[in-house]
Amino acid sequence: MSRGPLGGVVRGRLVLMAGWHHYRFRSSWALAASPDLVYAVLERAEEYPAWCPQVRAAEAEGEFSGSLRVRSFLPYDLRLAARATRRDPVARVLEIAMTGDLEGWAR
Repeated sequence: MSRGPLGGVVRGRLVLMAGWHHYRFRSSWALAASPDLVYAVLERAEEYPAWCPQVRAAEAEGEFSGSLRVRSFLPYDLRLAARATRRDPVARVLEIAMTGDLEGWAR
C-alpha cells in the first residue's frame, strides 16, 4: 500500500481519497424514437424495470415520489428515494432529487 499524489491510499490502480464523496455518472443514448415518445416513456419510472436492466425495482410512493433499487457495475444494490423536482414536457426535461445510498439529482 502506498500514498497517491493527492494523499490518497493506492491499492493497485484504485486511489481511495478520504473525504471525497462526489461522483458524476454520465451517459448518452442514441434512440430511434421521437423526443416526445422518449419523454413519455421516461416519465413512467415505475415501468423502468421492464426495459432497463440496471433498475431492479421501482415503486411509486405518491404522485411525484417513489423508491428505486438499482444495480450497475457495482456488485451490490443501491436503494434510493426519488422526488420529482422538474417535469417540463415542452422542454422535455425530467429531473429528480435523490436520497439514500446516493444523494443528489438526476436529469
